[in-house]
Amino acid sequence: MYFDRQKYDQAIAFYQKALAATDSQSADSYTYNNMGRVFFDLQQYDRSLAYYSQAIALNPYLFEAYNNRGALFRRQGRYDLAMGEYNKALQLSPRDVDVLSNKALLYRIQGKHAQAVKIYTDAIRAEDKDARVYYDRGIVYKEMHKYKAALRDFNAALNLKDDYKEVYNDRGILLSQAGKYAYALADYNRAIEVDPEFFDAYYNRALLHMKMRAYAKAVEDCVIAITLDNNFTDAYFTKAMAFYHLGEYEKALHNLDLVIILEPDNQEARAQKQRIKDLL
Repeated sequence: MYFDRQKYDQAIAFYQKALAATDSQSADSYTYNNMGRVFFDLQQYDRSLAYYSQAIALNPYLFEAYNNRGALFRRQGRYDLAMGEYNKALQLSPRDVDVLSNKALLYRIQGKHAQAVKIYTDAIRAEDKDARVYYDRGIVYKEMHKYKAALRDFNAALNLKDDYKEVYNDRGILLSQAGKYAYALADYNRAIEVDPEFFDAYYNRALLHMKMRAYAKAVEDCVIAITLDNNFTDAYFTKAMAFYHLGEYEKALHNLDLVIILEPDNQEARAQKQRIKDLL
C-alpha cells in the first residue's frame, strides 16, 4: 500500500508495526521481503540485503525474496550472485514471468543476447498476454539487429497494450531507420498522445523531422524536449542543425554555444560552429 506510493517512511513504520503484531513466520517473511524492497528503492543496499536474507531464513520457499535479492546483486554488478538467486527462484517457481524476465535482463546486460531471447521466449510461453515481455524481447532483437523480429514483438506488445508509449517510441525508431517516415511519425505522435511529457518521443520526432527536412518542426520538438530536460546536449545540437538548414545562422551558433557550455570537449559542436562562422 505505502510502498507503491513511495512514501517510504510510512511504509517502514507500517511494516515494522506488522512485524510486531504477528507471530507467524510466514507472514514475517513477506513483511521482511517488503522491507527489503523499500530499502532497495532507497538505495540502502546493505539493509535491503539483510531484510531479503531474513525473509529467506524464515521461509526458504519464498521465491520472490530470491528474485529480489538477485535484482539487488544485479544492481551492484555482482552478476554471478544475481544469476544464482534467479536460478534458486526458478527452482521454486519455474514459470514465474518476473523471475524469467529478470534472468533474461541479466543476460542482456552481459551482452548474451541469444540466451536473453531464449529466456524471454520461456516467459512468453509461461504467459503470452504480458506486453512487457514481448517489448523486452523486441529490444534484444533490436540490439541484435534482427529488426523484423523486433518489429513483430513490438506489434505483439501493442496488440496487448495499445497505450504502451515506450513501444511506440521504439517502433518509431525502427520504422524511421527503414525509411517509413509516415509510419514512424504516427508512432511518435501516439507516444506523445499517451504521455505529453515523454521526452524521448519528442526528441526522436525531431530527428525524424530532420530526415524529412521539416526543419521548423524539428526546432519545435527540440524546444519541448529541452523544456523537459535542459541538460540534454543532443537536443541543443539538433536544434542548432535545424536552424542552420533554415538559414538562421546566429540561432544555430547560439545553440552550439549551449552545447559547448554543457560539453566543453564536444568537438563536433566546435567544428560545426566554425563551419557556420566561416559562412558569415
